[in-house]
Amino acid sequence: MSPERYQQVKRIFQAALDRPGPARASFLDGACGGDLELRRAVERLLASDERAGGFIDTPAAVSVARLLDAPPAEDLTGRRIGPYEILNEIGRGGMGCVYLAARADDQYRKLVAIKLVNPGAESGPIVTRFLRERQILASLEHPNIAQLLDGGTAPDGRPYLVMEYVGGMPIDEYCDSRKLPVAERLRLFRTVCSAVHHAHQNLVVHRDLKPSNILVKSDGVIKLLDFGIAKLLHPESGGTPAEKTATGMRVLTPDYASPEQARGDPVTTASDVYALGVVLYELLTGHRPFPRGRGRPGAEPPERPSKAVFRTGTPGAPAPEAVAAARGGTPGRLARALRGDLDAITLAALEYEPAKRYGSAGKLSEDIQRHLEGLPVTAR
Repeated sequence: MSPERYQQVKRIFQAALDRPGPARASFLDGACGGDLELRRAVERLLASDERAGGFIDTPAAVSVARLLDAPPAEDLTGRRIGPYEILNEIGRGGMGCVYLAARADDQYRKLVAIKLVNPGAESGPIVTRFLRERQILASLEHPNIAQLLDGGTAPDGRPYLVMEYVGGMPIDEYCDSRKLPVAERLRLFRTVCSAVHHAHQNLVVHRDLKPSNILVKSDGVIKLLDFGIAKLLHPESGGTPAEKTATGMRVLTPDYASPEQARGDPVTTASDVYALGVVLYELLTGHRPFPRGRGRPGAEPPERPSKAVFRTGTPGAPAPEAVAAARGGTPGRLARALRGDLDAITLAALEYEPAKRYGSAGKLSEDIQRHLEGLPVTAR
């Protein structure tokens, strides 16, 4: 995004924040005109602001404004980093940018993803997190975890890491686009559990499990991505305090964060089990456990998945008929498939108290397999 475009998005976003729903839509019609790319950029920021509300100590609008105030990413197209040539930017976050690159030293041809720390962050906590991510990835070898290929320091002093390029779709979009039935979704989800369990066995908690970090390639292979806020567990304590940013904000994705993660309490593998429960709930029902604007994780369990199939009235949520059609059936048939075992399994992963959840991602996966085989499940 050019500096001029960045300023335009920032200006419209900040103006839109002060307007209620209907007035906001009308304002965006006039401010963006027919520029669909501009409108999508502003709406993505507004959606992030809404998702963050209520879970982060600092108001969401402030946190997004701080992100907007970061310098626009530089255009590195055509530049060389090690033996790789940058082709284009494919993602950007608070810590760095991710670029699509190709091997350019005539040894062999291969597309890779290069993650590079943002300009001006060559030292301090961001680099500490970045280097930890690189070391964590180096310790993980699993067919369903994106592989670290290389790493080093760019000519300007910024560290970088090189990973296999995963051209895929988020798991929820993949399942819906292919209208996968419940059983096939469960089998895919068990593969995710396997990757997460491997990380846990290596004393790594991911802390940011969500569909956009779980990609499915065109051949159906799942890849778990983005260990940027992962945490190494201390073997003697079984957990570590949740990391915070320099502004005092907890590092999390609100809709998928466990209750203890949102509170800033010690984070263990149980927090990843909770996030897996949210992903499973979404794969089965097309909804998240706690509708936006209707509360947040508390001692009361969320609505059973078999009932959530019929959920209406949530802005932007799919209709029951659309949810069921994406799973190859009708609302009634889908509800019957979820009632009982899958209700119990999903809610067990989403228990408010960490000790009441499945003891591991592997245990969650095993219970799903028992359901698929028609055996009694431990959640019941």
